[in-house]
Amino acid sequence: LDAVNKYLDCKYGIVLNNPAFTKYIVKYGEISSYPEGYKENAGVFCHNNPWIMIAETKIGNGNRAWEYYKKICPSYLEEISDLHKTEPYVYSQMIAGKDAWKPGEAKNSWLTGTAPWNFYAISQYILGVRPTYDGLLIDPCIPEEWKEYTVNRIFRGTKYRIIVKNPDGVCKGIKKVIIDGKEHDSNIIPILKNDIEHLIQLDSRFHQIMYRASKSKPLMYMLRTFHQYIQHARSLSLETPGRAYKALQEHKLILQAIRDRDGKRAEELAADHISKASQNLLKILHPAPAG
Repeated sequence: LDAVNKYLDCKYGIVLNNPAFTKYIVKYGEISSYPEGYKENAGVFCHNNPWIMIAETKIGNGNRAWEYYKKICPSYLEEISDLHKTEPYVYSQMIAGKDAWKPGEAKNSWLTGTAPWNFYAISQYILGVRPTYDGLLIDPCIPEEWKEYTVNRIFRGTKYRIIVKNPDGVCKGIKKVIIDGKEHDSNIIPILKNDIEHLIQLDSRFHQIMYRASKSKPLMYMLRTFHQYIQHARSLSLETPGRAYKALQEHKLILQAIRDRDGKRAEELAADHISKASQNLLKILHPAPAG
């Protein structure tokens, strides 16, 4: 990687070879047929630049990985758009290398696999949020100047908000992982229940409060005996898009009525909540025939 940096890196990215071929050589074929500094003949072939970024993160060199990323990312090329030529919002297949007649001029926009590869490099290896079979691996390798960043990631139906703090200005290495306020002994975030399941847990506590407040022994018996079945039914009901949010709003209204000591309104709201949940569940279990 040091050799790559010394011999292949240039102002506009990492070239494929150095020096460029200056004439066609039959035994080397196509690579020697292009003008010096273009395409495979010592051009910056963008598609493979992310592979070097990933390699740099493997050895903990976040500064260099980030510099390589910025050299080919369209968002960082606005100041040289007159030179770069291609659309400022899309990756190009190649950028003219240091041996070219006009270094830095890009060609063949859109015609490249660079976009997914660069996204893969930045998201999973520089920002370091990488999916594994056991959960989300958090293994950032960032430039020393970054003091904090946040990643929002949906993984297996669950929303994760990941905040990485780097007060000591290091490129790689994790001191501590905290999940929902509790310290975790690994940098792999386990597979957590999705938003619906989290709402179910909160909602369960809400219903327990309601049952205890009613001092209804039959209701408490039902909760203890059929808790698993109730949870399953409610889980099905809440899977309907938008139902979880509406259920939470209904709970808030019921609790407010209780705070206001308005027993009649609380009773009406609770009955309406149960009715809506029941109707929603019936629609799921017995969907209307198509057509």
